[in-house]
Amino acid sequence: MGKTNYIREKMPVRHVIIVSLVALLILTLLSYLVDPYDPYWKEHYISPGWIAFRDTLYTYIYVLLLTVISFWVDRKLDRWLTWEKKSGIRLLVQTLLQTIIAIISVHLMDLAYVAVFLEKEPNYSREELRLFSQFLTSAVILSLLIMAGNIGYYFLTNWKKTATLALELEVNAAQHKQAASEAELYALRLQIDPHFVFNNLSVLAEQILQDQQKGFEYAENFAKVYRYLLVNSKKDKISVAEELRFLESYLFLTRVRIGSGISFAIDIAHISKDAMIPPMSLQLLVENAIKHNRTVKSDPLLIEIKSLKSDEISVRNELKPLLTHLDGTGIGLGNVRDRYRLLNAPEIIITKTDKHFTVILPLLK
Repeated sequence: MGKTNYIREKMPVRHVIIVSLVALLILTLLSYLVDPYDPYWKEHYISPGWIAFRDTLYTYIYVLLLTVISFWVDRKLDRWLTWEKKSGIRLLVQTLLQTIIAIISVHLMDLAYVAVFLEKEPNYSREELRLFSQFLTSAVILSLLIMAGNIGYYFLTNWKKTATLALELEVNAAQHKQAASEAELYALRLQIDPHFVFNNLSVLAEQILQDQQKGFEYAENFAKVYRYLLVNSKKDKISVAEELRFLESYLFLTRVRIGSGISFAIDIAHISKDAMIPPMSLQLLVENAIKHNRTVKSDPLLIEIKSLKSDEISVRNELKPLLTHLDGTGIGLGNVRDRYRLLNAPEIIITKTDKHFTVILPLLK
């Protein structure tokens, strides 16, 4: 599994507003804690309401801009200095940027405040410089707190994504294991199913009595089918060429056993050597068609297997439903569909008309 690259989602406006309001409270608290006996606080409480509102609004605008800039810095750094690759350097660079931004923004805010609200030039007395340095310290601390909160939110969000992804992969692996186990169990059932073995051995005995050469061919194909089931039942994918060789042996047994009640039309064009398919997919679809349709000599069941394109195989059968419903093993079309899904492959395509039932299998790499 490749490394996950996390992309920071754009912060919703409501989150920015909430963070900035919390930051305003923190800035006010920090400024107070730096010097709770500062005369500014007494003057602030006894000043006219509109002045207090004006100063608070001006401070909030500054905090809001500082918050937006902090989020913007985070997103920009994510593009060329990610936490996953260089976390130490990222922390150092971001801390320096946040500190520099806080210092510059405080100076710009002070200049703007003087230009807008003060009627006379500031004298930059020792008291004013002290107040300015206190606010500057509080602003730098606030900027770093916003950065820390944003980083914490980023890692918490990605931790949740990682946990969710891990759970999905675990569930997917369990489902894949179950589907593979079902296919393996199906192969084992064929190997020990008395009905399957008895029918084939009975046919083999008849063939030997009628024609030893035909009996030898039947036994040879019977052995190929068993060998394929033993070797490949646990595999996720197998080459199309090998699957077709197995299908050829299986169809030989089916033709001999059912006789003229069934016919096959196979037209597989040249397919890439790299093309793969889940093992027994074609055989399961053929057996599914035989189990659910009539096979009589007067009206044989036609099953067509052909390549539609270089990356698809179609299995189509005529619809001749049985007069009585036959319960299946529960392993067939559903198993093929599940194995494709659990291999993260394109879905199989199933279509049904009044006359035909068709399944299109995508070829895998």
